Amino acid sequence: MAQEKDTTVNTGGGAYVGGSVTTGGDFVGRDKITTTGGVPGDAVAQLFAQALALAQQQQPEDVREEVEAAVEIAQEETEAGEDADKRLLSKALDVLLERGPDILELVLNAILNPAAAAGKGAKMLANQAKSALEKRRNPQT
Repeated sequence: MAQEKDTTVNTGGGAYVGGSVTTGGDFVGRDKITTTGGVPGDAVAQLFAQALALAQQQQPEDVREEVEAAVEIAQEETEAGEDADKRLLSKALDVLLERGPDILELVLNAILNPAAAAGKGAKMLANQAKSALEKRRNPQT
């Protein structure tokens, strides 16, 4: 009588198939990660439009003009992708942090959205501004 061979397979948590497999859909050997992406690109433009509409409601007039300009600069630099002027974007985000934190939140959502054309530098600056905004809102953390 033939002796059975003891086979040990270490998959690290993944699947092991000792024969053939036929599936009617996906065969997932371990972790199935599915992403659906962010909001479409036109929704990013809508976030900037909402931010600009809020900026246009700011009082007094000098604050309104400064905040409007900051939103417009943030949008332009986000759309510039890797060619963005990070110094200019940083200044715009600083203005929004000081003068319009609620508007800054909309702008950050637009910049950090996967559908946005923002480059790595712009996203890094947006994350820094997001941290500064959170610290301002929750000073004890």
